[in-house]
Amino acid sequence: MRNIIHCCLSMLICIAVVSCGTSKKARQSLHETTAETTQTDVRVEVKQTAKSKSQTVAEASKSESEDTRRIELEFDTTKPVDSATGTPPIKRVTVTDNRRNTQTDARQQTATAAKQRTEVAIQDRSHMNAQTEKVVTQETEKKSCSLWWLWLIAGAMLAGLAVWAWRRYKWKL
Repeated sequence: MRNIIHCCLSMLICIAVVSCGTSKKARQSLHETTAETTQTDVRVEVKQTAKSKSQTVAEASKSESEDTRRIELEFDTTKPVDSATGTPPIKRVTVTDNRRNTQTDARQQTATAAKQRTEVAIQDRSHMNAQTEKVVTQETEKKSCSLWWLWLIAGAMLAGLAVWAWRRYKWKL
């Protein structure tokens, strides 16, 4: 009888230990979403200015000169010829020379100054917006494990034990 009690207690302890166990299922997921928005607004402005200044100076000069030279020789033919010169005495000699000199001087000077200016203006109004979203999900499920097969074996053992005890100790009951 002691053996039967020991067997029954051993089976009950095994069933209690095994049947109390639970099954855990852990799952973890990481989901990362990145949204990036870029807005670009670039404006370029170019200004060119050109200034030109021209100055002309003209000078003109005219000079005229006139020379008149007159030489007059007049011989006196009523008088005898001079032996030293071989000419009769001069009564009058007239020589007229006209010399005209015209000089024209023209001078022109032009000075040109040019200035060119270029201005470049760049405006950059760019915006960048980045959003990162991280979602970490961790799930742990505890599921009791049904050990029907263990209960079936234990029940069969108890039934077998009961049948064995009935047959063996039938005469004592």
